[in-house]
Amino acid sequence: MARPQKTGLEYFPLDVDIDSDERVEFILAKHGFMAFGILIKLLMEIYRQGYYITWTERLRYVFAKRVNVDSMYTETVVSAYINEGIFEKKLFDEYGILTSHGVQARYLQASGRRVTVEMIKEFCLLDPKELPKTPKITFINVSVCKNPSFRIHNDDGNGDNCDITPTKTPQSKVKESNKDVVVTPYNPPQKGDEDMELETEVTEKDEATANVFTLFENNIHPITGQIETDTLSDLLDHYGEHWTTEAIKEAALRNGRSVKYIQSILEAWERDGFKAPKPERSKANERGLQSTRRKNQCQPGEGGDVPDSLKEFYADIEEVKNRPKPWEVQRPDGTGI
Repeated sequence: MARPQKTGLEYFPLDVDIDSDERVEFILAKHGFMAFGILIKLLMEIYRQGYYITWTERLRYVFAKRVNVDSMYTETVVSAYINEGIFEKKLFDEYGILTSHGVQARYLQASGRRVTVEMIKEFCLLDPKELPKTPKITFINVSVCKNPSFRIHNDDGNGDNCDITPTKTPQSKVKESNKDVVVTPYNPPQKGDEDMELETEVTEKDEATANVFTLFENNIHPITGQIETDTLSDLLDHYGEHWTTEAIKEAALRNGRSVKYIQSILEAWERDGFKAPKPERSKANERGLQSTRRKNQCQPGEGGDVPDSLKEFYADIEEVKNRPKPWEVQRPDGTGI
């Protein structure tokens, strides 16, 4: 069996003056230096898979967890890079992918020792004159893409199902090698029942995760670390979306500002029943109980249990109380003092 063709890179070249690009400088000035770390991590993810990634909502949450920043901040920064042209906006709007002319050029440069490299012709941003002689470039249609981020579950493993359908109109024309080439839009094959069920389960789980994380960030505080992310995910898996969201609302009403507080609410509901109220005592009854406790502790012989260590002490007090007063002492002749 032939060894499968590797698509990603183990390392990639990085321009030393990447942070001197005017567009990058503008984004860093507007969104902070953390935006630069997001750019580098995006490039790492792209080159790990090839020369593009599909920027889905699922990847946005996973990526935000990896870089330890807020998911909305990540989305804002990525949108800024797209709008500034760091990533190709047209391909993002049409296919939802992140790539660029520079990314593809560096990818082919780093793949020079490979015999052949497959590229999706709809995604290619390089002019035919820019294509290197080695490796040999084989153009394929978007319908047979093999990038893991662009594929969905396929039982036969052929990889001919894609996550996104191009939005081109029928018989649209693209310019390639100075000739008009007719491109037929991709129509995905019909999915089986198992594929539909799996996709539905994945979509519902992604929506539940997004709902829980958004509710937490809007009502408790922005997620600041991986521990909070993992704990929220574990609570969602164990208790489900409904219980978890209700616990977050309950914590917000009680001014509880931590994941541990939410976890304690869920554990109490699991033990006592969903939204089981706490037993309440009236203030008068509580004061009466406290008064009785104090009385029983301080007044021996009236129904309270006296500790052994205090019995001798109370016996001495009782002896002093029973002694005659000085003015009650009589002389031998019967007269007073």
